[in-house]
Amino acid sequence: MLRGAILHDDQGLTRALSLDDGSLSTIAIKWQDVTSISAFKRDLFSYDLICMVIRVGTLEFEFDEEMNGWQSAIEALPKYLPGAPSPAE
Repeated sequence: MLRGAILHDDQGLTRALSLDDGSLSTIAIKWQDVTSISAFKRDLFSYDLICMVIRVGTLEFEFDEEMNGWQSAIEALPKYLPGAPSPAE
């Protein structure tokens, strides 16, 4: 099972995933490199999972609401990405 966390600051976002083998996978995204963000709902039969994909050029990185730091990260989007909707929107 993957366990994830989202960290953010004035420079950008970092996604950290703890993998089943005990290793840690991280990616860092600078705010100025983000080309688009899409939000969607994934139907997991017994519940829905809210997700977002952040695109940097041709690369896509997925985040979801079960990751630590999700709420703080989505609240930060309008601050760092002009035109991004607020979580309420």
